[in-house]
Amino acid sequence: MYKSEPMGNLRGIYIGIFLISVATLLLEIALTRIFSVSQWYHFAFMIVSIAFLGYGASGTFLSLRRSLLDDINRLLVISSSLFSLSCLLSFIITQRIPFDPFRITWDHNQILYITLYYLVLAIPFFLSGICIGAVFARIPQKIDKLYFFNLTGSGLGCLLVILLFSFFNASEVIAATFLLGMLSVLSFSSTKRGFIFGVTGIVIFLILLPIIYPFLEVSISPYKALNIALSYKDAQLLSTEWNSFSRVDMVKSGAVRYAPGLSYTFRGRLPSQVGVTIDGNSLQGITEYNSLSELEFIDYLPTSLPYRLQNKSRVLIINPGGGLDVLTALYQNASSIQVVEMNPLIVNSVNRRSDLYRNERVRIAIDDGRSFVRMSDERYDIISLSLGGDVITSSTGLYSLSENYLLTTDAFQDYYEHLSEHGILSITRWLQNPPRGDIRVVSLFASAMEKEGIDNYEQNIAIIRTYVTLTVLIKKDGFTEDEIREIKRFCEDRKFDLVYIPGIKESEVNIYNRFPEPLYYKLTRGILFDGDRVYKEYLFDISPVDDEKPFFFNYFRWDKLIPLYESMGRKWEPFFEGGFLAVMILIQAIILSVVLILLPVYSFQRIKRISDKFKIIGYFFLLGMGYMLIEIPLIQKFILFLGRPVYAISIVIFSLLLFSGTGSLISVRLKIKKLRHILIALFGMILFYSLTLSIFFHSFLSYNLLSRILISFLVLSPIGTLMGMPFPLGIRAIRKELIPWAFCSNACASVIASVLAVVIAISLGFSIVLILAAVSYLVALGIIYRIL
Repeated sequence: MYKSEPMGNLRGIYIGIFLISVATLLLEIALTRIFSVSQWYHFAFMIVSIAFLGYGASGTFLSLRRSLLDDINRLLVISSSLFSLSCLLSFIITQRIPFDPFRITWDHNQILYITLYYLVLAIPFFLSGICIGAVFARIPQKIDKLYFFNLTGSGLGCLLVILLFSFFNASEVIAATFLLGMLSVLSFSSTKRGFIFGVTGIVIFLILLPIIYPFLEVSISPYKALNIALSYKDAQLLSTEWNSFSRVDMVKSGAVRYAPGLSYTFRGRLPSQVGVTIDGNSLQGITEYNSLSELEFIDYLPTSLPYRLQNKSRVLIINPGGGLDVLTALYQNASSIQVVEMNPLIVNSVNRRSDLYRNERVRIAIDDGRSFVRMSDERYDIISLSLGGDVITSSTGLYSLSENYLLTTDAFQDYYEHLSEHGILSITRWLQNPPRGDIRVVSLFASAMEKEGIDNYEQNIAIIRTYVTLTVLIKKDGFTEDEIREIKRFCEDRKFDLVYIPGIKESEVNIYNRFPEPLYYKLTRGILFDGDRVYKEYLFDISPVDDEKPFFFNYFRWDKLIPLYESMGRKWEPFFEGGFLAVMILIQAIILSVVLILLPVYSFQRIKRISDKFKIIGYFFLLGMGYMLIEIPLIQKFILFLGRPVYAISIVIFSLLLFSGTGSLISVRLKIKKLRHILIALFGMILFYSLTLSIFFHSFLSYNLLSRILISFLVLSPIGTLMGMPFPLGIRAIRKELIPWAFCSNACASVIASVLAVVIAISLGFSIVLILAAVSYLVALGIIYRIL
């Protein structure tokens, strides 16, 4: 049996735990960024589940191999060294696993590749978990300080992501995790030999870095727009830049011909264009021109229509990407143009290739669209939501787990309130077959008008269709007869199809770009005049989404599973949507966590002989479940408040971990019986947050970003502090033999809950997830009440 204190001084142990925690969270969040580039954004949320899978498996390993704790310092040095090495190797290996979500629909091997992703990426988290779990098990009497250094180090790792990605690319950030891991080796080393080993490892890595570096390059899916563009003859990658929330590439390629919905009556040639992609996708064109007279093609775009109805207009354009919508406003003689672009790298790319944003009529703001609208006191004649993505990704479910706060009922209300008396909101979407996200825009309009208390709102909407796009115009005071005639003339001249205008007849639709039936016309009329019936009967979910469930791109319906399967020729390709995919990932996470965490430990006979073991393990399981059911919805909700996913991930996790660490330190002064009061307070506070966060966000969304970040810290401090107390108090209350078990069950719950939270949010909303978190802590209270 090992001694009660580890060899070496505790200060080195504390610093080592802090450093390896920094490296681990830096790796975790960096991988979410890299997944967004190499695959697709919504696969990034799997990383949280993968991390906890590794942590849980480490607890299992320590439970079964407790003799390793006899020489704790040697174990820490070896594990932290292997962690550093695995950060590099696991990343290199996963970049060479041929996983591609597009191929899931016909290549069943892709399921195996997802599993390999789980297992390979879990290795560094497994090794990090060994370091942390071993110290927890060896000196539980110091759990308050250990938990503090663990959580605060993890929190700092979250903030480092923003800092490092602002100056370095993904390969260099992965290299930084190795160096931080090796610094923890130096801290854990209690002998001169161990210290020399750590220093030697760092020196060898720095010498070999030029050789290793090419292997750390991010491998992008061959189906992403960047690789497709580069496959063209004489294509050239002009530049690559990273920031904390995106990778932006500029490419010269024959694939770049960006004029969405361009009428085939246009006989001229497009100006030269340079492609720009975000995270390897969403290819758009930066148009190179000398004078506006060269841009005649703009008059043949569907996005020119609102300018035919508004002369010398004041325009707001949100996220124009390559700037085509800004060019359209300039060409159509808009008097003033306010551009809101959330990505400064896009603005830099446009500025390098054109003088678009140097025009005296154009003002540019780097901000989130919703935040800017909330802060603005201006009223605009035209508000334009620029077309994003591309035809391929828009026609699949690849964005289905991505939240989008620009396309919700609440957002439409904000836009509507910032229109001038005769103002027009213009939204263009790619056509989808069958209709889903394109027609859902109409649902958002109808819901927003109902919430605004506007009657006869069918007079306020006009819709036209090209062969690839759908453009929806929403006019604040309704369309006049003259404007309706102008819309008809515009479409007739360019061979665009009418979908809906006030007073339209079925004989006026589906003329030029014909479908077997006028499906868009029928769906639009159905939504406007009998929306509940359409939402109930349609095979896909096209009902309006709000800020509570901002999954605009998720159209999957479980209640239509069989009819959809039959209607699509008994093929499962259409099921590659968010709801279905998330459940499949959840099932996989449950299987892996049970096999790698629970079953091995359950077979350990010494544990079986301990009384109340299931209650104790159930308590820690519920803590892990509750913590993640709070963390995941808070991240998603703060995306709206902070504007960017990586800011929300970093700020929320940092705040919760920092204040949880503070709560851990405070808990050492509390008696174990106070745990009951803490769980009751936590239950009440979670319910309070679930009811008030939305109101809070709407009240402060107009503040600048720095103010919103500071407010976020303040808001998260009380709940984070309480969340840090139940675990260390629980550790103090149980027998030492059960500590690895507690660590395992807590991590197992975290694996499952990190995916379960998304599954529930898609169907029921984030507030329901928070309520379930409160229930988890309440049940934990019921368990611990009987034990204490």
